[in-house]
Amino acid sequence: MKLTIVEGTPDEIRQAFPGLADIGGVIIPQKQTADAGAHEEQSGSEPLGKFVSRAVARDVLRRRALSAEQRKILSILYKAHPKRVLGTTLQERLGYRRPQFTGLMGAFGNRLTHTEGYVPNTAFFDQEWDYEHNSFSYTLPKSVREALETEGLV
Repeated sequence: MKLTIVEGTPDEIRQAFPGLADIGGVIIPQKQTADAGAHEEQSGSEPLGKFVSRAVARDVLRRRALSAEQRKILSILYKAHPKRVLGTTLQERLGYRRPQFTGLMGAFGNRLTHTEGYVPNTAFFDQEWDYEHNSFSYTLPKSVREALETEGLV
C-alpha cells in the first residue's frame, strides 16, 4: 500500500492528479488523534502509539542518506521547537513550490513506511491542519528530536 499526503486546494489537487477529478467529494484534513487505548505515555508527554519510537526514528534517519532538503526541514523544525512551522514557511525556506514540497514530504512517508519496525498509524512528524493559514503546521515529536541528537544530525 502507498500513502501520499497531498496539500492544496481542490483545484490544485485536481491539476496535480487529474485521475482524482472524478472522486465525488473532498476530504477535509482533521487533526490526528491517538488510537483508542494509546493513552499511556512513552518518553515525555506524547501518547504512546501516535508517533514513532526513538529506535524507529533512528532507523528512518539511517536507512538511506538524507537529501540536503530533508536535512534542512529537520533542522528548521528542530530549531523552531517548541513552536510549530507552517508548511508554506518550509516551502519558502526551501525555495520549493507546493507540488515539490508535497513530493518531499511524500519521500519522508516512503522512508518511514519502508523502514523495518515501523508500526502502522504512527507518525514521524507532528502535523496539524492550520485553518487560519490554510496549511499544515509541523513540529517534531520528542522521539524524533532525540533520534536526531543521537545520530548527530543537529
